[in-house]
Amino acid sequence: MEFDLFQLATSIFYGAAFIVWILGGLVFFFASLADAFYTGRYVGIFTVVITCTFWPILILAINISPILKTIRRKAKALFRSQPKGKNE
Repeated sequence: MEFDLFQLATSIFYGAAFIVWILGGLVFFFASLADAFYTGRYVGIFTVVITCTFWPILILAINISPILKTIRRKAKALFRSQPKGKNE
C-alpha cells in the first residue's frame, strides 16, 4: 500500500477543522446561554440550536454517499491486496 502525503495532510486538516468547528459551536452556544440568562432574551439560544442542528445534518446528508463509496472502494482494494494466508 503506497503512502499518500497529500491525503494524510488533507485528513489532518479536515480533522482539525472539524474539531475547531465543534469547539467554536460550543463556545457560541454557552455564550448565548449566558447572554440569555443575563438579559432574559432567548433568541440567541434558538439561533444556535437551529444552526448547530440544521447545518451538520445538511452537510452529512450531502456528503455521506461519496464518503461511503470511497470507504467501500478502499476496503475492497485493501482486502484484494492482502495475501491469502497460505502456509509455506
